[in-house]
Amino acid sequence: MNDTFGIRVAGGQARLKGKIIRLGHLGYYFEADILMLISALESTLFDLGLIDAPGKGTEAALMEFHRARRR
Repeated sequence: MNDTFGIRVAGGQARLKGKIIRLGHLGYYFEADILMLISALESTLFDLGLIDAPGKGTEAALMEFHRARRR
């Protein structure tokens, strides 16, 4: 993801090693930053053959952002 999208990814630490990935960010971020990050992750997982089609995570994030704005 770093070479393709400029996004740093790291594995989990301690008891989470091998169970999660960490996506890098610095400081404050906007909805658009999160959507780009999720989209890049989905694209990478799709390229690796780990998901059938990208888009579900991005859609879910958009819906959550929409719900949060309506509160």
